[in-house]
Amino acid sequence: MKKKHKIAIAILLIILIFATVQYYLYAKSFADPVLKVMTESSDNAVGYYEIGSNEKYRKCDQFEPQESITYTSLGAYENQALETWNMYDKDANEIEKDEMWIDMLRKVSEREQDHQTLKLTVFITTDGLCYIQVIKNVNLWTPFVLYRYNPKSAELTYLTTLSGMEVIGLRE
Repeated sequence: MKKKHKIAIAILLIILIFATVQYYLYAKSFADPVLKVMTESSDNAVGYYEIGSNEKYRKCDQFEPQESITYTSLGAYENQALETWNMYDKDANEIEKDEMWIDMLRKVSEREQDHQTLKLTVFITTDGLCYIQVIKNVNLWTPFVLYRYNPKSAELTYLTTLSGMEVIGLRE
């Protein structure tokens, strides 16, 4: 093999290695934080995480969750659209769903058709943003999918999927 061919192959290998390292660093990087969540796992361990704009999450320092009103469903409804689910406040009183609720739950339902939903929790912050946690039944894995809904723009944004960690508090 000629010396020029060896040099060309070496340069191509260096470029390939450099590109692989750059891709790995980019894939593992954490984007701007958009939300902090306090979670509880199945063994009652409390964790604190921040969620980035790139749908990744990482541990963060402990924080005091902001005030929010929490609503929840009380069980799964087989193959039923989420907007038809009964939602309850912290005192287990059924709430009356207005157009905003129906639109929000319909949009979540459209995205969550792949597996049975076990539980739905909605956090409404003091500034009016809604954070929706959908707990799914996926064989041996329990994903906790988190969305943000902006009632002013009627926009639903996927934030992340937490593995086996239920959101019990949040801070914007």
